[in-house]
Amino acid sequence: MFVFARACRVNTRVFNCGNSSTTCANLLQGQKRVIIPTESGRLDSTTKHVGGTTYSKPAHQSTATTEKPRIILRTMSTPTTTPEERAEAAAMRNSKNSDLHDKSSPFAFVQALEPVKIDEGTFKYVLIQAEGQSGPKYFVRGVAGVEYHMDAARPTVEALETANVTYSVLGGGRIKHNPAAKEIFIYGYSCGFPWQGSCLHHISVDVCKTKYPDYKITWSADGY
Repeated sequence: MFVFARACRVNTRVFNCGNSSTTCANLLQGQKRVIIPTESGRLDSTTKHVGGTTYSKPAHQSTATTEKPRIILRTMSTPTTTPEERAEAAAMRNSKNSDLHDKSSPFAFVQALEPVKIDEGTFKYVLIQAEGQSGPKYFVRGVAGVEYHMDAARPTVEALETANVTYSVLGGGRIKHNPAAKEIFIYGYSCGFPWQGSCLHHISVDVCKTKYPDYKITWSADGY
């Protein structure tokens, strides 16, 4: 029997199977298979593809009467953030400097800050808005290899906070940056910094064009 759950717009399917004493994780066509073991037995499984979804089922059942392990199938897009990590991102989201009276120095800092800092490949990114002298300034930050969006935001956020700049992390997603093809694709969303309304990838596109004017830069609200 399958049990269906929702986690940040992603389906999780759970079913019981025979036996396992070790934990293993396999990648199956963009999905993650996680086997949660009990204390006895061994799991041998077969794989079945139905309607584009991969299911793992036991090749044979153990006759043991102990509690059966569960196999949980999650898509690779299942968010990895915990409630504590999302709370940390929420605390980082907005500056604590909005009540400053002398902002001449912060404005100069914002003006000198590089608008775009992104790596090559596919990675998480954030869009940051800071208060400039003549209006809001936007900054795109994407770092390859970071686990959470707040890790991509942290260096710039800490610099803005130190310079007494009023800022807000508007949201995020992912960037696919291909320098050889001169292409940038911006898509998806962030669980730590969810968009407050419609996504603003189009602003990120405009910011990236200031650094990569000869690139083809596109965006989509889909994906994770």
